[in-house]
Amino acid sequence: FFMFFFLSFLVVLRVNNALQAIHKMNKRYSSSLREALPTIEAEFIAERETLPILERLTRSARFYSRVIPILARYKAKEIELERRCASEEECLLEYEELDNWGSEVLRDTILELQGFYVKSGQVISTRVDLFARPYTDKLSVLQDGIGAIDAETVKNIVKQELGINSLNEIFSEFDDEPLGAASIAQVHGARLKHTGQRVAVKVQRPGARALLLADVANLKRFAKLLASALPVDYYVVFSELGEALEGELDFFKEAQSMEKLRAAVSFRPGSSQIYEPPPVKIPMPIPGLSSRKVLVMEFIEGVPLSRLRESNRFDPNSPQAKLAGTKIVTSLGDAYARMVFNGGHVHADPHPGNIFISENLDVALLDCGQTKQLALADRAQVREVILKLQTYRRDPSNPKTIRDLADEIRRFGVKLKPRDEVSSFAEKEGSKFSQQEDEDNCLASVALLLFGDKTTNVLPGGYDSNELSANSPLRRLAQFPQSLVLVGRAAVLIRGIAARLNVPYSLADAWEEAAQASAANPDLLPPWVSTVPQALDISKSTGPSTRELVRTARSWARGKSRALSRLTISLLPDRTKTWLAARAVRRFERKQQRRAAAGGTQ
Repeated sequence: FFMFFFLSFLVVLRVNNALQAIHKMNKRYSSSLREALPTIEAEFIAERETLPILERLTRSARFYSRVIPILARYKAKEIELERRCASEEECLLEYEELDNWGSEVLRDTILELQGFYVKSGQVISTRVDLFARPYTDKLSVLQDGIGAIDAETVKNIVKQELGINSLNEIFSEFDDEPLGAASIAQVHGARLKHTGQRVAVKVQRPGARALLLADVANLKRFAKLLASALPVDYYVVFSELGEALEGELDFFKEAQSMEKLRAAVSFRPGSSQIYEPPPVKIPMPIPGLSSRKVLVMEFIEGVPLSRLRESNRFDPNSPQAKLAGTKIVTSLGDAYARMVFNGGHVHADPHPGNIFISENLDVALLDCGQTKQLALADRAQVREVILKLQTYRRDPSNPKTIRDLADEIRRFGVKLKPRDEVSSFAEKEGSKFSQQEDEDNCLASVALLLFGDKTTNVLPGGYDSNELSANSPLRRLAQFPQSLVLVGRAAVLIRGIAARLNVPYSLADAWEEAAQASAANPDLLPPWVSTVPQALDISKSTGPSTRELVRTARSWARGKSRALSRLTISLLPDRTKTWLAARAVRRFERKQQRRAAAGGTQ
């Protein structure tokens, strides 16, 4: 069997080499033909909607032929060090060289193949709490540093998609150098001819659709074939990601998502009529300048979070850096509370390349293509999980709080494998509890991993909060609900960002107030549906209540006071700014300590 597999693999590689040679020859021929016949530009821009099956299998073979040796060398190193390693420090030094080599191979492989592999690498790059530093550092280039397509190709795509003969019809300026390039698209700065407004033009990469959907189709196929050998039902996970990618590849849908997300983060949870300054800025599309592959939107000033350290705005170890990290993570947590409980339209891809930080440390969330619309029932389930989780954190020794939390996770459709299938855990801890108690502990631990914090390494029932540990509750997952995949992905990314910025944070704490407000008004229409019609229907309106007027006035006053505070602080000497930042950080840390001691009640 091994020889058959090996020979088949060689055949695939030989065929792939032939395909590459044909592709290069065809590219040279097409290049010379374009010089002679400019009228075929449209055919040059046109892309394949799908990849041939042989090319799809070749991509998978290339990826696994480079990744499997990395895993094999780690296993060999582990066996070798068990025999001769004298101390943990010596072992870490031995692994350092392997980490550097493995991370370079993985980064180069992903940059070569691109497609869905970029998405996976982006998640790894944020998880400094799980992966060695060389992996998170080297894979951070995937957040906004993918190789750019040439400016002429971009301009041709824009002209074709917007139905114009020349860019001068719409733009007075169009930057050749991209602002950023990612797995699906790249963005160029431009200026509208008739208004002078600075805008960003997002252009889909030729071939991106075929690569991404082919990779997901491969992953779904492998997940189905290997279902009995995999720890989780990954077919459901990849199916949800595939559906999200379909939306991400249609910029018409992204323009609509921008409007929904802007509305969601601009109103108090539990009320679609009470405006509050949004914790994050969402750029809006320019009307009439969108297509499936081109999107013109508001220009956002700032730098990506992935490059904030390179901007040298402050010392990474200074109080200002700590305060900035706290503000960024808090803004993201508040924004996601509003998304989930204000209509349920959720941005599912908050990796550091999609988060922009302004000069005043205001946060903007870009790339709104990958979103998830939670059904009313799913929003109610998330709300109940958050509330039950907070109840447990206030009284963790009470078996009832664990049981109630576990029941909410069960209602979502999470299913576990029998504990005797996870032998490493069953031998150590499983025998201490009955089967029902152990399942309750495991399900409660899953909730804590998704929405809790990392103040303790031990979860209910002795489970480990390290997701790669042999005692992780994730090893017992047999089925995960498709509706939660993208919300879980967003939660994991925010948790990774908090870890990278060294900010202790709990989404359950950030979402509790919004969940309570949602429970008080569960059937409220989404703000993008309810605000405009209600504002226009003055014939039936009795006017806003005194409470609503007071809340609106307070919101306005808070916005003005923040602006005044920023202006005042900007005028202070650097030494005074450092002193104030240090005081603010200490105050935040004391608040977090009190909250942890009280189980999240404050």
